[in-house]
Amino acid sequence: MDYNTSRERLVMPEYGRNIQQMVDYALTIEDRDERTQCVATIANVMLNCFPQLKNDANYTQKVWDHIAMMSGFRLDVDSPYPLPQRQEATTATQTHIPYPMTRIKFRSYGILVQNMLLSAVNADTEEDRMATAALTALFMKRILLQNGKDSNIEERVANDIAELTDGQLRYSFDELMDALPDERQQRHWDRPNYQQNGRTRRFHFGQNRQGGKQQGNYRNNKGKKRY
Repeated sequence: MDYNTSRERLVMPEYGRNIQQMVDYALTIEDRDERTQCVATIANVMLNCFPQLKNDANYTQKVWDHIAMMSGFRLDVDSPYPLPQRQEATTATQTHIPYPMTRIKFRSYGILVQNMLLSAVNADTEEDRMATAALTALFMKRILLQNGKDSNIEERVANDIAELTDGQLRYSFDELMDALPDERQQRHWDRPNYQQNGRTRRFHFGQNRQGGKQQGNYRNNKGKKRY
């Protein structure tokens, strides 16, 4: 059997072996006009098979450049665009994209939280420093809640902030929440789940904040037939 591993290596695997075979066939055509027409047909087939190419600027020229690369730069046709040479294509593909090597202390928070705390440390006033740290603390708490860690979240957030800033921001979680604007404080303390005496209070349907039954529209559907 003819396996792909025993075949010749594809220059551009994203187009598949059929397109590569079309380009190889075009190289065997001796007549220049017929060869040019064949390559133009291959370019149209590539655009029809891969319509996402049309999202790029100058996509037609890009397809012709890819055909030239797939032919090993041996394509001799009347191209509507100047075909790239081997040296130009090699230089373009060797461009190295640098990878950021920033050290992240807590990968669960990511580099964003680390940068936010750094801006809090470099704030001009104590008020700005507290406000930035408080907004970051809310974001950190949300991340921990999404990860399912419910025990002593607020204490852990305060400790992580101190460690991420090398001790430059040492505040309790309540101190940070007091530094929030008034509307954000109201939203934080009026949530269904909030910390009280070190424990998380959870409110369920049919209960008010004092733990009693909710008055008004509360109905007991127990025993009723459901459809």
